[in-house]
Amino acid sequence: IVKKYGAAVIGLPNDEEEIPEEPARRLELVRKLIGTATETYKIPIEDIVIDPLAMPVGADTLHPTRTIDTIAMIKAEFGVNMTLGASNVSFGMPDRHSIAATFLPIAISAGLTSAIMDARAPQIIRAVKAADLVLNRDEWGASWIAAHRAAQKAAEQAAEQAAEAAKAQAQGAT
Repeated sequence: IVKKYGAAVIGLPNDEEEIPEEPARRLELVRKLIGTATETYKIPIEDIVIDPLAMPVGADTLHPTRTIDTIAMIKAEFGVNMTLGASNVSFGMPDRHSIAATFLPIAISAGLTSAIMDARAPQIIRAVKAADLVLNRDEWGASWIAAHRAAQKAAEQAAEQAAEAAKAQAQGAT
């Protein structure tokens, strides 16, 4: 179906037995996956997206660094696009958004190209936009500045609405 419709496909570096902890083993499975996809099924490598599998830091504090190492190894060998469930890293932990907002820029700098994340969390959005800026993926800071200006405008509008509501309430009370 992927080949027939020219769709992208997401591959996971796990097998029937396990999700390997060691980055080298995950890379081995990615090699096998990409080899099968490109050679057997003739799927162009640019249509393969790898999920390096983010595991919860609460289960093992080495999980995030293993994921970062895996991302860097996949990028170095294949240069393919990668995605992952960003909230998986913080699963079961308090203040999950702070963990994700820290993990994502590091993962991006290692080679992560997209993430499944809570787009409603301003802290995470700002961290990703900042990573794009400092990694020179936001030429002249245009996106960063636009987001800042939009946030300023939204805050000003909210303040104006609050002032109008307070004034209306005060006038209604007299």
